[in-house]
Amino acid sequence: MSPESFRLLQRTLADNGGMVLDESKAYLVSMRLGPVAKELGYDDEEALVRAVGIGQPGTKTRVVEAMTINETSWFRDPSLWEQIERSLIPQLLESARTLRRLDIWVAASSTGQEVYSVAMLLAEILGSDFDKWRIRLVASDLSSEMVERTQQGTFSGLEMSRGLSPARRKQFFDPVGSGYQIKSELRALVSARQNNLVDPSQVVRGPFDLILMRNVLIYFTPQARQEILGRQAELLRPHGKLILGASEGALGVPDSLRVSRFGRLVTYERSDEPEQPTRAAAPASTLASSTIPAATATAAARPGTTRLAAAPAPAERRPLSTLTPPATTPNEPSTPAKPKADEDDGLTPIERLRALRKSYNLDK
Repeated sequence: MSPESFRLLQRTLADNGGMVLDESKAYLVSMRLGPVAKELGYDDEEALVRAVGIGQPGTKTRVVEAMTINETSWFRDPSLWEQIERSLIPQLLESARTLRRLDIWVAASSTGQEVYSVAMLLAEILGSDFDKWRIRLVASDLSSEMVERTQQGTFSGLEMSRGLSPARRKQFFDPVGSGYQIKSELRALVSARQNNLVDPSQVVRGPFDLILMRNVLIYFTPQARQEILGRQAELLRPHGKLILGASEGALGVPDSLRVSRFGRLVTYERSDEPEQPTRAAAPASTLASSTIPAATATAAARPGTTRLAAAPAPAERRPLSTLTPPATTPNEPSTPAKPKADEDDGLTPIERLRALRKSYNLDK
């Protein structure tokens, strides 16, 4: 591709997607635009980009969508998902247990593995209470093709092999043709929509308890990053959490956000909310055995859907009351406190010893 056409492509991506395409990623152009050029009847990707420059209808949208990064997998970054499962989600559920409502947005969701990873965790943690909660999962992506795939919830054998355990595949998916489709009650939780993060007019309805926007800001200009994060802050509920990619916080966040940690998990919350005392979130198994009962049977299915097999109940934990000695009742004999040896009570050591023996009923 000529330098002139490459610069035109760079401007198109920056103006319409906030994306930065530097020379080191020039190899992506042929890989991603070649098939689109062939589909639309152009000789090559350079001819397609020139068509964008003269305003040929439909070309700009297709080019921007094709250049979007769509790398994803199930439970991507396992250590992060372990913290989400053990600490973050139980804390969010505990905070929302009065209304039993949870709203989560997965931005730049690609083909949907991330948003359905969240759905599976919620089903496992809530167990038999799964159907008693109002859960809204919003998945958005710049690409209309990705949005459609997310809503369908159908994945190939190769996609299923990337990060998904056989147990979860059996529990949450049905075989469909040569692939698998996630069960209907989890699909019913997800609302997939097209969204351009740099366009302030494309507002996703909030507020949200949790926003996941991982590994997407690195492709935006610094100004676009600040504007996007500013809008995300406005969409968070009080003490709602935002999760970015591992290195994206180092790129800088606006003053409207501050760091909030859950163990090794770094999250962000609105800085205009009063700070809460730091406390460890209850592990998922503790939460399931107390405030939110764990599944002991299949989760109740919504009308017209297939029932989910319940996740195994966690090992029973001893209640705190069994670890704390009971208070002494009025009818129980009490043990007198031991007198202090250095007390200035006017007694000689022998007299003090006798008094001590008498207090413990050692003298008959």
